[in-house]
Amino acid sequence: MSAYPIRATLRQLAKHAGKPDSTAITQDILDTASVLKIRAVLGLISTDMEALPVTFGYKVAIWVSFINRHAERLEQRRPRMLVARLAGAAGTLASLGKDGSRYKQPSASN
Repeated sequence: MSAYPIRATLRQLAKHAGKPDSTAITQDILDTASVLKIRAVLGLISTDMEALPVTFGYKVAIWVSFINRHAERLEQRRPRMLVARLAGAAGTLASLGKDGSRYKQPSASN
């Protein structure tokens, strides 16, 4: 992250405040801003933690729901992912030798 935009802003603020130049260090300003953001977020987290209690069973049910949904998605992808083509660049099955024409390429549903 570049601190140069802050430096220009500081010069403008110092000019309008009647000071010849600012002695503030840009990294100090960035660090202070970060701490102020963290303080605000910690306040939000504290408020959320004081909310109504949720049973452990409810949380587990949500986790199981996520796992089931992801397992279903993986199973739906299986036919599309487990396909290998042996037909070669021209699609003639020549890579399988003289009997290559006997083999049928699998469809995406197999």
